Amino acid sequence: MASIVRINYIRVSVIMLVSLIIASAWLVFPYFIQGKQVLSGVGSEARMTKAGHVSMYLTRYLVDHPKLELTATFATGEFFQYVDQASTIGNLRPDRNFIFFVSENIHAGQLAFDLPEVALHLGDKVYKPDVSIGPNLAEHHRISVYSIPRRDSSGQPIDLEMYDNIRLFVSNYYLDSDEKLTFIARWDAPYSLPDELKSRTDITPVAVLALGAGLLSAVLTPCLLQLVVIFGSIISSFATIPGESGAGAVQLTPHIRRKVMQIALAFVFGFTLLYTLAGALIGYVGHTAQLVFAEHSRMVAIVSGVVVIMMGIWVGIRGTRNFACKIPDQKAMRASDNRDILGSLLVSMGYA
Repeated sequence: MASIVRINYIRVSVIMLVSLIIASAWLVFPYFIQGKQVLSGVGSEARMTKAGHVSMYLTRYLVDHPKLELTATFATGEFFQYVDQASTIGNLRPDRNFIFFVSENIHAGQLAFDLPEVALHLGDKVYKPDVSIGPNLAEHHRISVYSIPRRDSSGQPIDLEMYDNIRLFVSNYYLDSDEKLTFIARWDAPYSLPDELKSRTDITPVAVLALGAGLLSAVLTPCLLQLVVIFGSIISSFATIPGESGAGAVQLTPHIRRKVMQIALAFVFGFTLLYTLAGALIGYVGHTAQLVFAEHSRMVAIVSGVVVIMMGIWVGIRGTRNFACKIPDQKAMRASDNRDILGSLLVSMGYA
């Protein structure tokens, strides 16, 4: 006589209702308490203030005249941590180049057509940029970007700590001059940010509110719905050990309960481990990890997609029900519980 599986429809309905409320809350939340403004705007002022202080510390005024304002900014790796985005970092690569920003501002007339000429002086050595980026046709304001390799012509790395100061020579036609005028910006060692700029003493109630809003947004995003769906699929597909029959119904044995619990914990541990390791890695290596992720993010996405597809095929093979297109060799794939746990771990990391 075939076994009958009893379904508690009330419990299933309650679970579905709760899941629907959680999944849709990310849409309802902003309209009731203006959560959208909270999540997007809170804490931005503190970040902008920190970025402004870092930028001012690394910027030098070459000319401060009513007719001309000329500044140069030494954009170190620490500068990009506070001021700019990962996409810009990936293009400029401050880990491989010395990056300088030159800003020109005049209130009358027009800037010279050509970009300023710059040269980095380290002691008696002079280094020229291999990349200069900026608009030629600029009327009153222009910002130019210069990239100077961190290795000399012989391939040896350039160590700034060997020099007491670095000087950037900036030349162009300024102040109605018929010849190029040269101005010098100077930075003294050490070239890293001071501890007061790198400290986190700027944590305020606003920052705490931003942290709480970030945690709340993580719970109320559509990503949660995706993880719930995948989690349910993993649990139902990997629970392949038959139970004991009694009184016409299939009962869950302690072995099945233990296996389902192991798979569930492995799934949660998978994406938790991924985010924890990623956060620890970024916190440890700082801007270097940001550069690597910015440069190789597409390859990481492709590899994760392949892993998810392969695990999807494996889940199909492990399925206990025969579909219209039956995948053979189901019995051979039911041998190991450990592979179930490992599969759950990999799938959760792939979707995370």
